[in-house]
Amino acid sequence: KTTQSGFSGFIVDEYTNLQPVGGPGSKNPDRIMCTELSASWEYRDGVMPANGFKVTNADIMQTLFDVWGGDPQTGIYSKSVQQT
Repeated sequence: KTTQSGFSGFIVDEYTNLQPVGGPGSKNPDRIMCTELSASWEYRDGVMPANGFKVTNADIMQTLFDVWGGDPQTGIYSKSVQQT
């Protein structure tokens, strides 16, 4: 997730050195975050997916990308990595 990732709404005090990011429409709406997603799935023994394993795996991966990151051009805004 390298777009539409803010870091806002956290406590700001004398120990804070990270500047808040304002979100969509602000002067600095994005903060690049590096997050790793691990996913696994299993098929029932002896049951072949209707479209085959290759197509089904590709569909699952696409669903993960769509739900987690949104459209590649617009993304899904999240205030923080914890919200994503």
